[in-house]
Amino acid sequence: MNNENLNETSNVETKVDAVDKNVVKANTSSKKIKGIIALVSVLLIAIGGYFLYSKVLCNSKNLFLNSINNSYKDAEDYFDELTNTDSSKLVQEKSVKSTYNMGMNLSIDDSLKSSLTTEQKAVITEINKLKINTTVGYDLKNKEMIYGLGANSNNSELIKVLAYGSNQKFYIELKNLYDKYITIPTENYNALFASTKTKTEDAKYIAKTVKDKFLENLEKDDFKKSTTTIKINNKKVKVTKIEYSISEKSFNELSVKVMEDLLKDKKFIEKIASISSQDESKIKTSIQDEINELKAQNKSGDLSKEKSISMSVYLKGITNKTVGFEVLVKDKEVNKDYKLTYLKDDKIKEFNFYEDNKSLVNITFTKQSNTKSKTVVKASTLVLTINKKVENDVATYDFDLNTGSASINLTGSLVINTKEVKKDEKYTSNIKLTANLQSSGMKLATLTFDINGTTEYGTKLTMPNFSNSISYTDLTESDYNKIMTKLSENKELVSLFSIFQNMSSSTAIEG
Repeated sequence: MNNENLNETSNVETKVDAVDKNVVKANTSSKKIKGIIALVSVLLIAIGGYFLYSKVLCNSKNLFLNSINNSYKDAEDYFDELTNTDSSKLVQEKSVKSTYNMGMNLSIDDSLKSSLTTEQKAVITEINKLKINTTVGYDLKNKEMIYGLGANSNNSELIKVLAYGSNQKFYIELKNLYDKYITIPTENYNALFASTKTKTEDAKYIAKTVKDKFLENLEKDDFKKSTTTIKINNKKVKVTKIEYSISEKSFNELSVKVMEDLLKDKKFIEKIASISSQDESKIKTSIQDEINELKAQNKSGDLSKEKSISMSVYLKGITNKTVGFEVLVKDKEVNKDYKLTYLKDDKIKEFNFYEDNKSLVNITFTKQSNTKSKTVVKASTLVLTINKKVENDVATYDFDLNTGSASINLTGSLVINTKEVKKDEKYTSNIKLTANLQSSGMKLATLTFDINGTTEYGTKLTMPNFSNSISYTDLTESDYNKIMTKLSENKELVSLFSIFQNMSSSTAIEG
């Protein structure tokens, strides 16, 4: 190969190298630019996210509203859990009939028996002989119901009254006292048999709508955020406090806005009409009248700016977990403050009501385990402690009431035992309440209630033939006399009245 060809080859290689270097430089520059763009994008997203979090999601109003709405949802879920039981669902599908029999026993300590009068001893004897029985029947589908109340003594019937709901009327039966059914026409009879589920859903919608309209009309600039320390379960907790304060006059103006919004809500008006069985036009008129009255109060200038109400939420940590609420009412005209607080953590819930920072009522609920809990109620010198325990089908509530006066205590227990006899059809229950009265450690008396009941689903309610009936407006003086004569012929009932009357007379003479 001659020198000329070598030079040409060398020149070509040199050009190729230059092109490769330019390509590498271009790729490197492109990567740098992409890296810069990606970094800028991440920074913009981070800045935007921080702005969204701090200025939008974490502004005072949104924190306040989120806390209220989340707690409201928790309360609504808890209510659903209580109402959506198997028994409540069965009532929607089948008829239900329950019968209960109650006996009672009053026992006086031997140390006090000698101080009782003859009349007092007689009354105690009669109380211990009494047996109360009730019947409750309800049929949603056929729009029928039964309510019955009776009393026996020494196995003799003292009185028995039954009320039947049928054919758009109520029929009253005075067993062994009157030979006809007394009819009582009832307005909006069908409303009594509206689905419980529907009523519950309507009530939930009404409550939620009022809550939402109220929160929507709160002014953003009136919220205040601060840091403070509160006590929960006797522990100091650093929290963020979001407060909304409003004067009496401003609250009136807020109420007008809320009610005007509710008046425009067609579904809200429909739900009110459904649950109250009233005409929609009357409900609208009633709301408008209230709006007019509030506006008149605003114009009168009588509303005070010295009276105010503050609503606060307490939030904990970076997640802004709700740990409490507070409502504070201030009246500078009389220099009085009233405060209601609700504080909670994972184990305890505490309600407090204060007057001028003095605790008037304190209620503390402590969850000890899945089956045990403790509730303590304090009001002035009164302290009520309730320990709850659930095992299988038995719920036991042990209570201790200390009045703080003359060392008088009331202790005892409530035991509820429910058993399913046949799946979805029959249940038996026993409820026993025992209360012991003590003074300075000395037992005074014990009162016991023993209730046995049976509940059956799917059994048809037995309705009598109401052809022999009379309207309550057609009852004559002769009819009343017949009833009174029958009452006077019941020896056990007359004897019972006589004993109580003698005790009443004796007490009056001693007084």
